[in-house]
Amino acid sequence: MVSALKCAAFNLIWAKINAVKSTPAEAELKRLKKELRSFCKVCETCLSLNRTEIRDQAFELLCDLLLLYSQDSVRSTPALQTLVLLPSDSMRSEMAAFLVDYVFSDSDDDELNVEEEMKITLLQRKRNQLAGYCKLVIYGVLDLNAATEVFKHYSKYFKDFGDIIKETVSKSKLISPVQSAKTVCLSLQQLFSEMLTEDHSQQDLSEIRELAKKLAMSFGVDLHRVRKPLVALHMDGMHFAFREPREGEEPNMNLAFLEILSEFSFKLLRQDRTQLAAYLKSECPSAALSWPSVRMYQCSLEGRSSSKPREKEGGDAASSHDTPAAKRKRTTTPGEMDTQARNTTSCSRIHSSC
Repeated sequence: MVSALKCAAFNLIWAKINAVKSTPAEAELKRLKKELRSFCKVCETCLSLNRTEIRDQAFELLCDLLLLYSQDSVRSTPALQTLVLLPSDSMRSEMAAFLVDYVFSDSDDDELNVEEEMKITLLQRKRNQLAGYCKLVIYGVLDLNAATEVFKHYSKYFKDFGDIIKETVSKSKLISPVQSAKTVCLSLQQLFSEMLTEDHSQQDLSEIRELAKKLAMSFGVDLHRVRKPLVALHMDGMHFAFREPREGEEPNMNLAFLEILSEFSFKLLRQDRTQLAAYLKSECPSAALSWPSVRMYQCSLEGRSSSKPREKEGGDAASSHDTPAAKRKRTTTPGEMDTQARNTTSCSRIHSSC
């Protein structure tokens, strides 16, 4: 099966090369387009098979073909526009699930009693697969929101994939600084929501805060250049923290997210801190203004110490939320959270007042 996949993929690769060199007839293009989509559908199906060799090969070939038949690849040859391959929603979901289940996972090393040399080989393959996925984001085949499945693991898998993820974060800022910042915020929101669906503890929240610290450092030292992206990130974070509860949820269950958001406050300019602090007071429910999470975030905006204030007895911020939000499924296409909606009006109001 692996050999068959490789053979079919090489045929499609050579067909694209030949099409660029000498534009084929319309009938030939239609045939190639049909073969390409059929093959990619087969690869998508293989991603969920319980056969490591087939599954890995299918993912790698999908990454190669999506890049080879991308919009950018035919920009100089408009006649080949019909060959552009756009990943379907189901394909995006399957590829994101592949990362979660087989790349950002230690299951292979835990279950197999393999030698050190084999572990290195397995790690190198995972790195190649992650790099292939990140290329799809960088070259616009996948939306920036698809990078949430990558950014979320920056801290936990820093030793194995830190260089790849760091470069992806950096490149995403060149594509769209504001959207990149929103994607960073969305990654943290997803982790926070997943934490609430489990037996969450203060340790879990601390781990997400550590990730936030690493991601905050990626914004660099030129605070004027990153001003707009950071304000957008804070606005998205506050809207998530204060969002209206869904049916069956307790109110204010996301307020602890402000502790995570406080890790980005030191990058804000003074005038933006003032405006965001005012927005915080206007949006935060009056009963929650004294909550430790809110006070911590408020202190970070006012330039005071962001260390966690001493909590009142029985008033732990994490334990006060008994009903967690629904966990995002692994195969859900990244970026579907409603808190990622643009809030350009609010952001522009902050800048216009400075």
